[in-house]
Amino acid sequence: MKIFIWTGNFYPSIGGVQVWAAAFAAALVAHGHEVRLITTQRADGCEDDYTFQVIRTSSPWEFWRLLYWCDVYFQNAEGFEHGKRFLLNIKYAGLLLFRRPWIITHHLNAFDEVRKLTWTKRLRVMIYRMATHICVSKASGLALPLPSIVIENFYRVETFKRFPEIKKDKDILFVGRLTWYKGVDLLIQTVGLLKKKGHNYEIGIVGVGNDESYFRDLTEEEGLTDQVHFLGVKRDAELARIMNEYKIIVIPSVAIPAVSIETFGLVAVEGIACGCVAVGTDGSGLKEAIGPCGVTFPSGDMLALSCILSNLLTQPELRDDLLLHADVHLQQFETNRVVEKYLEVFEQAQIHGKFPFALKHLAPVEKRAVVE
Repeated sequence: MKIFIWTGNFYPSIGGVQVWAAAFAAALVAHGHEVRLITTQRADGCEDDYTFQVIRTSSPWEFWRLLYWCDVYFQNAEGFEHGKRFLLNIKYAGLLLFRRPWIITHHLNAFDEVRKLTWTKRLRVMIYRMATHICVSKASGLALPLPSIVIENFYRVETFKRFPEIKKDKDILFVGRLTWYKGVDLLIQTVGLLKKKGHNYEIGIVGVGNDESYFRDLTEEEGLTDQVHFLGVKRDAELARIMNEYKIIVIPSVAIPAVSIETFGLVAVEGIACGCVAVGTDGSGLKEAIGPCGVTFPSGDMLALSCILSNLLTQPELRDDLLLHADVHLQQFETNRVVEKYLEVFEQAQIHGKFPFALKHLAPVEKRAVVE
């Protein structure tokens, strides 16, 4: 099968969507399919070394050429934030011209802004009904004002795993972009609160972002410069080994409908695979990613988070109990299992062949009523 992937975010840009796009394309090639990927992300001097072709361009003509070439067109992490110029974008006219199946996976909650549907948003919803929509969790499916099916994200089993030779002698780990909606400030303040109660826990913070200087200043204000360690960017095997050093991975993302919500939280799955208990925000896809291998807390609730961290760090038997079913939980996120679900969608698209295409035989996510 010839599969054309579009992704706005891609290496060398940092983030879960970027990593997933590269791993997904490589997995499709490993299954015997031909893949070409377009991104508008510049290489910045980095050379591409992939098993699939990467084309870095915003040219609509190159986009059309690949639409003509492919059997299936797949958009990675598409939403209204990328689609506001949809009707003015000549690239998408190719979908009508060549009638290729159009499939979108929503890694982000870009559609949250349509809680109240204006006529322009209704028009966008109508346009997007011509695609098949895949959500990475039931939570994100409920937020999408369109029919969708759920296929969970996968993690790289060969990279993220427990290394028995590495001692778990460090306390709390955060991995992600250093931006306000990831809740890093809440985590720092929580550790500051625990320090006032006589608990001196250390945090490792992996990542970079626009708000890093603010988080560093907050660390000084809380008197935690000896306890909070900013580790910078870490990837792949190096990141996995760091995860193996920590007892708990915390994903304290802000969960505010129509503002920000964690649709899945792949880093929680990776942390669990490396032997960490996961602690994350409730009311988001994190609950599905964490499963029985951790604890969730209400968004922004510092007292709840402090109690959870204190209990888990002072009672190792609680951590052991939570990880008893980790192997079973992680099976559903294995690469081959998830990619096979995607290939079922792609194969059905190839059979139906013509645009627009939408799966009829798979049960959609049951929706809540849209607020008018």
